[in-house]
Parts: sequence; structure tokens; C-alpha cells
Amino acid sequence: MKTTTLLIFAFILVAILLFSFQWQQESTIVTTPTPIPKTEADYFLENVVMTSYNSEGDEANQVIAKRIEHFKQKQLSIVQEPQLKAQNSASSNWHITSDSGRLDHHQQALIFEKSVAIEGKIQVGKKHGEQYSIQTQDLSFDLTNNTAESKTSVLIRSQAIQTYANKFYADLNSDEIQLTGNVSTSKTTLTSTK
Repeated sequence: MKTTTLLIFAFILVAILLFSFQWQQESTIVTTPTPIPKTEADYFLENVVMTSYNSEGDEANQVIAKRIEHFKQKQLSIVQEPQLKAQNSASSNWHITSDSGRLDHHQQALIFEKSVAIEGKIQVGKKHGEQYSIQTQDLSFDLTNNTAESKTSVLIRSQAIQTYANKFYADLNSDEIQLTGNVSTSKTTLTSTK
């Protein structure tokens, strides 16, 4: 009888262990770790939107990026697909984009690199703003002073005018654009595709 009781007890113990093991297996969640890119950055941010405001409390500019890797010791951040929406004094936006860039925290500048495109409006005399686009290879935007500068050639296009220049400087506070070095302007005709 003792053996039978012992066998029944052992059988019940094995059944409990098997049931417990099977129950634990069914509730186990399998996770696949997301690969973390190898970087020496102190930290990184993805899908970033940073908004800054002027002294009156109005939006001054907005930095948008797919990814920002920050290097604390260098006071520098590497930016993937940076965009900047900057407010100028005429209450119209500049929209600046490029493939890559850097945030220089010491100079408070966003440096756009590779295929920089700027879309915006320019005040021509007393007329309302005219839409234009600017293309260049690099652009440094001072986030504190709301100014932009390119030391590479630029192409400015508006409705019927194209302008080339070696260098470009813009002050969004006063809506002034300065072009230097071999500036040439040509009138273009718009063609209809009807």
C-alpha cells in the first residue's frame, strides 16, 4: 500500500510538473530584438520635431529630422534628412531641406549638406511675396539670429527669373538676400503644356 501511495503521489507530482511546464511554455512571449545601429554617439533621437519661439512667444523656427545622433564632447549632432521651417518677418515660412546635416551646438547653427533646397517667398517692392526656390550644396542656418549663408554656388528661381551667384546670405528678420561673386540673372519664359 505504501508503494501504491508513493507511485500515485509520484504520478501526480509528474503530472503537475508537466502541466506547469506546458503552461509556462504557452505563456512565454518570444521577442526579436531590434538591431541598434553601431554609433559612438552619446544618444540618438528618431523622428524629431524641435520648435523654438521668439521673445514675443511666436514660433521662430522648427527643426525636423529623421534621426539625430548627439556627440556631447564635440557639442555636435549628426542629422539625417534635416528640415527647417523658419519664420521670416513677413510671416511667411522658409522651408529648407537636405539629405544630411549637422547641428553645431556651440554656434547654434544647423548646417545643411548635400542637395540643399529652400522654398519660400520674397518681397519684391511693394508687391506681395513671390514664390521662389533656391538650390545649393551647403547652407549654414544661424538658429539664434535667423540668418542663412552658403559659400557654394546658388541657383535662385522665381516665376520668370533665374539668378546664379557664388555666395548667398539671407537675413530672415529683415527679408534681405545678398548675392556675391559672379552674379548673373536671366529672364525665362514660362511655357504652357496645353
